[in-house]
Amino acid sequence: MGKYINSSLVEGETLLHEAHYNKIIWLWPVVFNVFITLPTLLASSPFLLITLPIGLILLIRTYLKVHTDEFSITSQRLFIKTGVISRNTTEISLSKIEAVYVSQGIIDRACGCGTIVCRGTGSTYACISNIDDPHEFRKAFQSAQDRYARHDAETGGQKAVTGSDEPQTEKPENAKKPLSLSDKVEKLTQLKGLLDSGILTQEEFDREKAKILNQ
Repeated sequence: MGKYINSSLVEGETLLHEAHYNKIIWLWPVVFNVFITLPTLLASSPFLLITLPIGLILLIRTYLKVHTDEFSITSQRLFIKTGVISRNTTEISLSKIEAVYVSQGIIDRACGCGTIVCRGTGSTYACISNIDDPHEFRKAFQSAQDRYARHDAETGGQKAVTGSDEPQTEKPENAKKPLSLSDKVEKLTQLKGLLDSGILTQEEFDREKAKILNQ
């Protein structure tokens, strides 16, 4: 378990799945050093003063990413932690994430990796690239979200039974504030970007578009 995730778990929260970088993340650092740094070294070229530091930086940066970045799904949240010196962390409640998409190119499919895009409420997006076995991550997330929804429903039901004797007014489930025209335009623009990038299929795009227009 990652150090950050381990220190961030709250009481009753459990780790369900951890994602890791695929080995493809080493592709460009290795290519640069083998085809650029090494030839300049063998030729004793003055360009070695430029290529060697760049090659070392690429290798060190990739090493730090592989060993310090953390992507985890718990029973309550999605955790994303990147960076060492300037640490960036994202924590999203499972109830705030509407969908998880997997984007894979030809090389990604061959290597078993891909990009994970998490779309949350309020136009919140989280992207994780070069993840190993992204479909397994998506399955783990869907399972965690289903479990979270069941637990939330059971807890809500218990509160309704053991709560105060005061009468409670039931609120409609879909009593949401309608989206303004500008909000709809913004969401549709973001949705079109996901379609153009290949993250969404045309069927998924049409389904999500209908939801936005009906809000």
